[in-house]
Amino acid sequence: MAGIAERAGVNQQLISYYFGGKQGLYGELGERWRAAEGSLAAPDLPLDEVVAGYFDAGVAHPEWARMLLWQALGDSPGDERETAQRMEIGADLADVRRRQQAGELASEFPAEFILLVLWAAAMAPVALPQVVRGGYGCEPGSPEFRARYLPPLQRLFRATRAGGAAR
Repeated sequence: MAGIAERAGVNQQLISYYFGGKQGLYGELGERWRAAEGSLAAPDLPLDEVVAGYFDAGVAHPEWARMLLWQALGDSPGDERETAQRMEIGADLADVRRRQQAGELASEFPAEFILLVLWAAAMAPVALPQVVRGGYGCEPGSPEFRARYLPPLQRLFRATRAGGAAR
């Protein structure tokens, strides 16, 4: 909590007062993410636009990706959220399977694999900024990185359409 308060430039007790502690702070970040996610992953959007939306949201709000990383590292109180997250992931998997059945994605890849690759690609700039700087020579949130990273990523998922042809 001290590190979070320091990075936020606030007194640690304010976090406890307004959010009820670390658990409440994580809960608030999660609520903000869920509110934004509805428009990012709308079922009528083509997958390459969904990918762009997640990328842009991750760059604009790196704290959302960091929250997932902290949880994975055991630094986030995630026990109460585990069931809700599994339900959300189940809904994401159902959307990938729907897109496969509609021919938007090839069915040769398991839905679980596609979902994991999508999440990894969207979180990579936040999780591995040093690789972005070293490989691309620019900052993860820069327009230059977006222009160089996002189009090939979108083409990758367009190319996984049934038949394998990118549009």
